[in-house]
Amino acid sequence: MPVPGFNPAILEYEIELPEGTTEVPLVEGIAADPNATVVVVPAWELPGTTVVDVFSKDLVHRFTYQINFSVAVGLDEPGVKPDVKVFPNPANDRLYLKGCQNADIRIFSLTGQQIMSVRVLSGNSIDVSKLDNGIYTIQIVLEDNSVINKKITILR
Repeated sequence: MPVPGFNPAILEYEIELPEGTTEVPLVEGIAADPNATVVVVPAWELPGTTVVDVFSKDLVHRFTYQINFSVAVGLDEPGVKPDVKVFPNPANDRLYLKGCQNADIRIFSLTGQQIMSVRVLSGNSIDVSKLDNGIYTIQIVLEDNSVINKKITILR
């Protein structure tokens, strides 16, 4: 699969695959220099990371590219534009949100208990380092009062 927006100067990429994807995409490395050596170490499962190493002819120089695959999880409410992104999923210490400036964010446990509440401003990220490993629901209330619910996983 071609990496969208590939630029040789960018070494790490985040690719969110459609909900329900179960197969790891095949990544092929093609060097700009025909004398270079390319080694691709595929991800074994989703979510996962494929690593592409590109070595110069003399093996002195090396570029390592990481392609992090995640799978979209959860459903948006009917009628809401799906332009809100929550990533990475699974998350470690920080969760990034795109397309929801000035939104009210609430995170709930699987039992429905509200665990966190945050007003997202210009930074568009939430510190989730204090959450235990597990599955949560994130509720995003946009400025127009539309609501988007997504499932997220915290995994360290």
